[in-house]
Amino acid sequence: MGIAAWLSGPHNNALFSIICFQQGVPINGLSLAIFGVHLILVGVLLCLSPKLPTIAGILVGITGIGYLVDAVAVFLGSPNPGVSEFTFVGAVVLFIWLIYSGLTIRKKEKAML
Repeated sequence: MGIAAWLSGPHNNALFSIICFQQGVPINGLSLAIFGVHLILVGVLLCLSPKLPTIAGILVGITGIGYLVDAVAVFLGSPNPGVSEFTFVGAVVLFIWLIYSGLTIRKKEKAML
């Protein structure tokens, strides 16, 4: 099997990712940008919801902005500023709140029986 046939096989994407990683090319910038926009939208929806805490929405929005700042910096060719290393707190707060609210709803359901 020749190199051209091997490169055109189904593992081409994996090989491309390995080569990009070895060369230091950031290939996850687009996914960080999409995730950042997603978190900003979730933060806005959390702020607008009357049943959810507004502070969680604000923190999730700030987390999304942090991911977006990192992605834009990588796209512009500068080193990753690492903003998302500090702004991930919003996602953790949302996670803890979702677990807490799920447990309290379950306790209320058992009390009703």
